[in-house]
Amino acid sequence: MIMKKYNDRIPQFVKPLLSVAVAAALPVMAQEPLALEEIVVTAEHREASLQETQISISAFDSESIADLGISNGLDIGEFVPNLNAQPYVGGKSGVSFNIRGIGNSETLVSFDPAVSVYLDGVLIAKNVGALLDVLELERIEVLRGPQGTLYGRNTMGGAVNYITKRPESEFGGRLKATLGRFNQRDLRGMINVPLAGADSAIGELNLRASIATIDRDGLSDVEDSIFGPPPQSELGTKDREVGMLQLMWAPTDTFSANYSYDRTRIDEVPVTSHVVTVNPNGITTFLAPYDFDEDEYPENVQINQPSNAITDVDGHALTLSWDISDNMTLTSLTGYREMANESNGDSDGSPFSVIFSRDRNAYEALSQEFRLIGAALDERLNYSTGLFFYQEEGDVWNQTDVFGFPFSLNVADFENDAMAIYGQFTYAFTDRLDATFGIRYTEEDREMGKAFITAYAPGLATPYQTYDQISGNYAGNVCGVTSAG
Repeated sequence: MIMKKYNDRIPQFVKPLLSVAVAAALPVMAQEPLALEEIVVTAEHREASLQETQISISAFDSESIADLGISNGLDIGEFVPNLNAQPYVGGKSGVSFNIRGIGNSETLVSFDPAVSVYLDGVLIAKNVGALLDVLELERIEVLRGPQGTLYGRNTMGGAVNYITKRPESEFGGRLKATLGRFNQRDLRGMINVPLAGADSAIGELNLRASIATIDRDGLSDVEDSIFGPPPQSELGTKDREVGMLQLMWAPTDTFSANYSYDRTRIDEVPVTSHVVTVNPNGITTFLAPYDFDEDEYPENVQINQPSNAITDVDGHALTLSWDISDNMTLTSLTGYREMANESNGDSDGSPFSVIFSRDRNAYEALSQEFRLIGAALDERLNYSTGLFFYQEEGDVWNQTDVFGFPFSLNVADFENDAMAIYGQFTYAFTDRLDATFGIRYTEEDREMGKAFITAYAPGLATPYQTYDQISGNYAGNVCGVTSAG
């Protein structure tokens, strides 16, 4: 029995239409003078032109993000070379990034990704809870390859940076409504309020708030089966509430503080895996009436238990920036994030109780990073150095039922403390020749208590039970390291 899972990204029949639209536009573009649009990026923690940045990077400014319809990490995968983005199969609250073949698709929060995600410089440490519909994006940057000399943690494959629009000194607002197929109903709003001017006694104080509700009916209808009415009416729904609040304070020209709070609530019914091939000599031949062609998206399905995906994510961030001189800036980034995820999924797409999975993931993390960025020696030497501290704890509960019986149970809780010192230095010998040197030192202490239980299911396995207590630490000065799970 072979099963395949679909997600609700761009349908296959739409992509040829997009290609035709792009091809139709090319002759018009060819008649115009060619010019490279300058995009300013901060991948190396200082503002620089995308063309002048000495790392492999793809970047999208706010106009490109709007034109391409990018709203979260899954959308980025359609437009970035060497980047593959896959949804979390237990629901739609997580995303796994794979850059140049390096990634980690593990959905349990006890594992760390090989490609890190950052929101305004603050680490989002897990795949689960990383599928964020970020509002009011100023820029997205995708860095390829190890970035351990520039970032605090786990960037062996690369990094994905979301940079949001900061509060401004002018009053403004925006309201956008979107209607679409499958009864799509999206509403996005933003308001920017200046609370105090730069010449006030407390300095400049601005507030920006954005909120969105994203709703859509299911992509597949659930039919009645030989066992009676279905447990739910549709699969592949969207029901998300997203909000972000930012408060920016600049008491002087050389110091600024920005506090942000983001909140995501997801309560959806994910699409299910379904059968595409049945072994005629196997024990699951009874599933043959419910298989689909491999490239066919099922509009009508049958299931035997309800599926759901519920995720709550809360994040706090405080960024302090002090311009010590014209050529030196000290930045402090403090972040606290917590996430809770619950998902239940019928994994066979049939009215029979063949495979059903249940997941519970929760974690909380505190990060503190200090960065010193500047230039010296008549600006021939550019440097970016950092000190990073990180603490996290979480727990995992994962159960798989086979033929209606509990088959396996995986339970774990973990704690992790990490510290890193890193730096990157670039010296320009001439206008056309420079050299870059990077260094990193990391210490990490991880503890995990884990229980894995496999119960007896007739004809499938013999019963056994194991309990492991795992602890360890790591110290080293290499740049391409991902934490163990």
